[in-house]
This record gives sequence, C-alpha cells and structure tokens, in this order.
Amino acid sequence: MTRKICMAATMVLAMTECHAQTEVNAYGLASAVLESVRSSTVSRTARFVSNSSLLGFQGTEDLGSGNKAFFQIEGGFDVDNGSGRINNRDSYVGLQGDFGRVKLGFMTSPMRGMGSRMNFVPGSTSIANNIGIMATMNGQATGLNSRMQNSIRYDTPSMNGLAGALIWAPGENRPEGQNNYAYGAGLSYVNGPLYAGYAYESRNAQRVLARGESEDFGHRVAARYTLGTTTFGVAWDRMESRGEFGTGAAAGAGSIARKSWSVSAKHTAGVHDFIIHYATAGDMRCNGAATAEQCAAANSPFTGARQLSLLYQYILSKRTMLQAYYSRINNEAAARYDFDGDPVVSSRAARVPGSDTRGGGFGIRHEF
Repeated sequence: MTRKICMAATMVLAMTECHAQTEVNAYGLASAVLESVRSSTVSRTARFVSNSSLLGFQGTEDLGSGNKAFFQIEGGFDVDNGSGRINNRDSYVGLQGDFGRVKLGFMTSPMRGMGSRMNFVPGSTSIANNIGIMATMNGQATGLNSRMQNSIRYDTPSMNGLAGALIWAPGENRPEGQNNYAYGAGLSYVNGPLYAGYAYESRNAQRVLARGESEDFGHRVAARYTLGTTTFGVAWDRMESRGEFGTGAAAGAGSIARKSWSVSAKHTAGVHDFIIHYATAGDMRCNGAATAEQCAAANSPFTGARQLSLLYQYILSKRTMLQAYYSRINNEAAARYDFDGDPVVSSRAARVPGSDTRGGGFGIRHEF
C-alpha cells in the first residue's frame, strides 16, 4: 500500500513539474481613431477606425536540453464596430532550440516582416503608414505583403547579428490545375543601433495582374540606424508580375514592374514622438503583351505617386499613447494609389486615375 502511495505521489509531482514548465500568456492592443479623409473626387468623410487592434495568446513548453515547443493564436478586431476573428493574424505552432525556430501555420513572411522595419508608425493599418505605396503596383495589391497561408517557416539562430529565414507554402488549392505555391527568404543583420536586411518573395498563379502560370515576385532592402533618440530609415522595393496579358490576338507573355523607395525618421523628446514618412513609387515598366490600360504608351509614364505622412504621439505610459497624424498621396495622371488598410475608395477599379487622397486622425492606443 505504501508503495502505491509513493508511486501516486511521484506521478502527481511529475505532472505538477510538467505543468510548471508550460506558460500561456494573453496579450493585445486596442486602438480607436477618429479620422477625416477625402480625395479629389470623394467629399470629406468622418469615420472611426481601429488600427491593428488585436488579441492574442502565446504559449511555450520546456522540452529539456534547450528545446521548446511554442504556439501563437492571434486575431484582429475592430473596437469601433465589434467585428473580428480569433485567428486572422499570425497563428502557428512550432519548435525551437540550438538549431533555430521552425513554425507551421498562417504567418508573416520575411518580406512582410521587413515592413515593420521600414515603417515607424505603430499600427500597420493606419493611413499614415507607407504600405499603400511600398507594397502595391499602382494601387493593386499582389499579396507580396500579406501573410502566407499553409506555410512552414525556418529562422536560423543569430550568428554575430546575422540571421536568415526561409518560408514555403504548397499550392493546396490549385486553380485549374496550376501550381500556386509561394516561397520567400530573408537575411538580416543587427548590431546595436544598426539594422540592415534583404527579402525576396515569389507567389505563383495568383492571377492578380498576370494570368495563367504567372509569377508575382519582389525584392526589398531596408536599413535603419538609431542615433541617440532619433531613428532614421530607408527602404527600396521592386515588384514584378510575369505571365499572360491581353486578350484575343493581342494575348501573350508579358510583364509589369515598378520600383519604390521611402525615407523615414522618428525623434523622441521625453514623452513626445515625432515621425515623418516620405515614400514614392516609380512609373510602371511594361513589356511584351502587357501594353494595354495602365501600360498603354499614353499612361505608363504617368503611373507614379508620392506620399508624405506626419505623426505625433504623446506617451501617457509604457502602454498607452495618444496619436495625431496627417497623410497625403499625390497621384500622377494615370496612377491609382490609395491608403492601404482603410482606403478612401476601397475598389481599385472605382478609383479615378490621378485623384489625390488625404486624411488626418486623432485617437488613443493601449497595449495590454
């Protein structure tokens, strides 16, 4: 009897120890901003937005020998209208150890992750960010700045500040038998106040601009440096879509490409943050059968755009701040760029070429 009691006590202690090695934390962000936006063709509109509000859960378990299992479930929600989902942001499960980190799920790619390095504005969906310029082709999102579904990602350990990342997603739902797989890679270097990075991504058969066995791919380079309480950043991006364009006798292989770049600065003075973003997108470069509509000879030289954003933050505490910002996009005669997360005109087809967009906002942001 005594032996059985001892065995039971041992099992209870083992279970207690195992439970102590598992940690689950809840975290989140709530943001509410009152904005006023307009364009050259749309009258001024007042609206509430919820810039990147989220709720998430993270957990780790110590497996011994320096290895850990971990998971994350994260979803975005709108505090202004009550909508949202529990897992529409980065959600995954994985293992980590001396070999690095392996994750499987719905994840940010190295290219998308670099967006946080080149964008100093908290809350990636704010109209003050530069994603509408840096991550679209004349206002058309290609998916190269979105999270990757059904993916597996590997991150190397940091080696004297140098680290790499690989991501791959098989084509689970193939359109008409076409292979719509995606993959990406990134390399970064961090040394004190300096960050520098490069990322590449390719998505196949997305049928966003080109048709058929198309490929949408991009290169992105970014660097930032902190000097005292001021951080400077610069980024360059090139996107291209290759595949079939045109209809009828004009159908055939072609490509559309554009380059963009941005410069940013953030200065902190006590409880005050001052941020400035400037981004510009170059004209579309079109080849082969991609010579219609925006790529027509009369249009393609006028498909560039520029964006200027100014933002002020008043830090109430480590977790709470007030924000005020203004942003404006100036489109050339054939350009259709708009704000990214909350555009003035949601449908790209409904945007009037050459119409400028502008807006400002004031709100509160709280992390928990």
